[in-house]
Amino acid sequence: MLNLENIFLLLKSHFHFHSPLKLDAKKSHPILDMAPDAVDDLYNNCQEEAMKLVTSGLLEKEQNSKGIFETAWSRNAKCLQQTSADIKTHAVSAYINGDRLFKKAFNKEVATMGVNGVTYKNFQFKSLHFLLMNSMVQQPHKCKFLYLMDPPFTAKVGSKVRLGRFMEAVGDIKTFGDLDSSVIVNITSCFYINLKENSCTNNAEADFLLSPAEVFTVESVNQIINGVEYTEIVLKHSLLKITKTGQKSERELFSFSVSFVCVCVCCRLCKKVCTHL
Repeated sequence: MLNLENIFLLLKSHFHFHSPLKLDAKKSHPILDMAPDAVDDLYNNCQEEAMKLVTSGLLEKEQNSKGIFETAWSRNAKCLQQTSADIKTHAVSAYINGDRLFKKAFNKEVATMGVNGVTYKNFQFKSLHFLLMNSMVQQPHKCKFLYLMDPPFTAKVGSKVRLGRFMEAVGDIKTFGDLDSSVIVNITSCFYINLKENSCTNNAEADFLLSPAEVFTVESVNQIINGVEYTEIVLKHSLLKITKTGQKSERELFSFSVSFVCVCVCCRLCKKVCTHL
C-alpha cells in the first residue's frame, strides 16, 4: 500500500514541478546586484581612437607586464598567422585559450576596477576589455536563451542585476548533462559574443560570452522537479547601462548613448584631460 511519501516520489518521477524558492545567500554565494564597481565601458563614440591606442603599444605593454595574459595570447600562434583574422578575433581566442588562473585574474579586475578614474588607471587588462566589448558591440543584437550552471551568485526576485564580469554560457541546457542538485541560470541575453563564430580556436567549452554591462531583471527563482531536482534562476534582459564614473554609491544610471559618459570613457582610456571626471 502506498503511503504519502511514496506517492510524492512517484509523482516527482513523472511530472515537472515549478515552485518559487528563496535562496539562502548565507549558505552559498553573494546576492547578484548592479555590480557598481565593474569596468563596464562600451567606448561609444571613441572606438577608433581607443583601437589606435590598443594597437600602438598598450596591448603589448599589458602582455609584457602580465605573464598569464601573454601566455593566453601566445597560444593563438596559428590564429595570429591567419591574415583574415582581425585583432578582436585574436582577443576572443585568447580569452577562450586562457586557463582558469588567467580568467579568474582578469574577471576579478573587471569586477572591481571600475570604481573611478584612479582605480581604472591600475586596471591591467584595458586592451583585452576593450577588444572584447568592441567585438560585442558589433555583433547582431538578437536576443537568445542562454544558460549558466552553478554560478558564483544567488539572486533576489524582482531586482535589477548585472553579472559584473565576463561569463561563459551555453545555448542548450542539455549540454550540462545531469542537472540533479545543481543551480541553472536561464538567461535571456541580447548582448554577447558567439565564441564559435568569432574566434579561430576549437577549444571553446561554451557557446557564448556574456558581458559585465548588460542589465537583467531577476524574474523568478524556482525549484524544478522533473525526474531530477534543481534550482532555476531566471534572468530577463532589461537594458544596457553603466554607473556614472566616480559615483560608487550613486544609484542613478546613465545610458551608454549619453555623450557625457562616452567622452569620459574615451578620456579615461586615452589618458586625455577630461573636465567631466
